[in-house]
Amino acid sequence: MPPSSHGASEIDAIISELPLKMRRIARELRRAIHTVGPNLEECVKWKAPNWRGRGLVLCFMVYPDHLNLGLWRGAELARSFAIVEGTGKSLRHVKMTSVTQARSPEIRKLIRAAVRLDGA
Repeated sequence: MPPSSHGASEIDAIISELPLKMRRIARELRRAIHTVGPNLEECVKWKAPNWRGRGLVLCFMVYPDHLNLGLWRGAELARSFAIVEGTGKSLRHVKMTSVTQARSPEIRKLIRAAVRLDGA
C-alpha cells in the first residue's frame, strides 16, 4: 500500500461492489499500480479510484463489460503505446477486458511510463 493512502478504504469499498469480472480486473490493476508506483497516493475523485503523485496519474472508469485504466496524461503516452485509446486533450485510457490483460508486461510498462511522466 502506498505510504499515504487515506483513500484506500474508499477504494476497497468501490471495488468490492463491482461485478465479479470487473472486481478481478480492478484488483489486478491495483496490484500492478502498487508494485510499479509504490509512492502514488490512492484517492477517490468523481466517485472513482484515482492515483496521484505530483498530479493525477491513473484512474479506473467502470463500464458494464470492461474497465478503463485512465491515464491523466495519456495523450503524451499514446505516441509510445499503441494500446492507449481516446481522443481527449490529456485523459486517455486502455480498455481492460481480462485479468490476463491486466497482468501483462505491457500494462506494467505503461503504468511505469505514466509514473515517470508525473515525476513521482
